[in-house]
Amino acid sequence: MPQLMPLMWIMSLMMNLFLMFMLVDMYFYMSDNLMNFSTSLEVNKVMMKW
Repeated sequence: MPQLMPLMWIMSLMMNLFLMFMLVDMYFYMSDNLMNFSTSLEVNKVMMKW
């Protein structure tokens, strides 16, 4: 049983890193979309003025 502990710890660590990576990726993806959305809104406003 003690031999399994490091393996379990490494597995959990890898899972945590993977989840963190996924969350960061999602966050950047969402922020990118929001930025694009806001810029498109600005462009629409400018176009409406013309």
